[in-house]
Amino acid sequence: GSQQPQGFDSGLLSPATVLRTQRTLTHQAPRRSAGAWARFRRAYPGSWVAQWDAATDVVHRIWGQGIDAPGTVASDQKALAFSEAFLAKHLDLLAPGTSLTDFKVVSNRTQIGMRVVGVHQFKDGMRVVGGQLSLRYKNDRLFTIASQAAPNVGVSAPATIVDQGPAQTEGLTWIEAELNTLGIVRGFEGPMVLPLVEQGRAPQYRVVMKVEVETK
Repeated sequence: GSQQPQGFDSGLLSPATVLRTQRTLTHQAPRRSAGAWARFRRAYPGSWVAQWDAATDVVHRIWGQGIDAPGTVASDQKALAFSEAFLAKHLDLLAPGTSLTDFKVVSNRTQIGMRVVGVHQFKDGMRVVGGQLSLRYKNDRLFTIASQAAPNVGVSAPATIVDQGPAQTEGLTWIEAELNTLGIVRGFEGPMVLPLVEQGRAPQYRVVMKVEVETK
């Protein structure tokens, strides 16, 4: 919403901050990722195309002739093992400033001869909102890698558990005032990490709670 409840200070943004409304992509590898991209190309010679997130300097998508990945389409275990080994080798390209323990495989399935392994990003056990990776296999080759990972997440889990009551009250009051209607709290989740991305600046990160409100 455009307003905040009276007395509520989110601490998220300065008044002059303008977050991007859509992702801007470029085919030009940023300087800080040039070394990681060169290592990928040396490891897997051939024809590859890459798109980069212009705000985060993280590679957004890589596709090409593929990488040999024997047994990955038929076997969940082989697909999982190959994916974890690949990510461990190329995290500096796909998710700079992270470690393999920041990621958890959440899906590993086949459909119409193609296997997709999906991975979610975490920080200190907190889900990073929107942070994810996917690897796509066909004919036992890894042919597409996609990343929406948040780089260099510099926040930590809170030392104390947030009281749900005040958070739910703030969320409910805000939505009821904003929409001029009555509501009811249907969900509460967190803490989680929210990336705040301005064009041309490194992402900022905040630890947040999510309150889900249903209205009439």
